[in-house]
Amino acid sequence: MKRLAIAASLVLAACTSNPVPVPAPPPVPVPRVPPPREAPRPPKHEEAPPQQQSEGPLTQKLAGAYMDGEETELRKRLRGSGLRIARLGDVLVIDMSDDFLFDQRFSGVSWNASGALAAIAEVIQQYDRTLVQIGGYTDTSGSPDANMRASATRAKIIADMLVRDGVDPGRISAQGYGEAHLLIPTGDNVNEPRNRRVEIRMVPKIEA
Repeated sequence: MKRLAIAASLVLAACTSNPVPVPAPPPVPVPRVPPPREAPRPPKHEEAPPQQQSEGPLTQKLAGAYMDGEETELRKRLRGSGLRIARLGDVLVIDMSDDFLFDQRFSGVSWNASGALAAIAEVIQQYDRTLVQIGGYTDTSGSPDANMRASATRAKIIADMLVRDGVDPGRISAQGYGEAHLLIPTGDNVNEPRNRRVEIRMVPKIEA
C-alpha cells in the first residue's frame, strides 16, 4: 500500500510541474477605418507683420522707398501663388485672371483666390499710405454693354472681399472697364481668357 501511495504521489507531482500547453486563440482582425476627410481650406498665411506707419505725410521723395517695402512684402506673401506683380514707377499692379479668381463649378471665388486675397489684404493694411484701385476687364466676346456690367461685377466682388478681410473701404475704389485696355489685342467677338481679368493697383497716397 505504501508503494502504491508513493507511486501515485510521484505521478501527481509530475502532472503539476509539467502542464500540457494549450494553444492561444488566433487574433481577431480589426478593420482599418480611414481618417475623416477634411474640407478644403484656403492656404494658411503667416502672421501679419506690424503696420508700417510713415513719419509725417508720404511725400514724393519718400514714396519710392515706401513702395519698395510693400512690393517686397507682397512678393514674399504671394510666392508660389502664380500671381504676377508688376511695378510701374511707384505703382504696384497684381494681375488676377478669371480662371484663377473664380471657380466655375461653384459660381464663386476659388479657394486659391480667397487665400491670396487674404494675404494681399494683410499687406494693404500694413502699408496704410496707399490707395487701392480695382479694375475689372473682359474680352470682346459678347456685347459691349454686357461686358461692362460683367467687369464691374468682378471688380466689386474683389473689393468686397478685401473689405471683408479688414481693408478700410475708404481706401478702395472699384470700376469695370469692359472691353477697354485689352491685355491681348484682338478683334471683335474673340474669346481670349487672358483679357478676362481683375487688376489690383496699389498707389501711394502722396501728401503735400
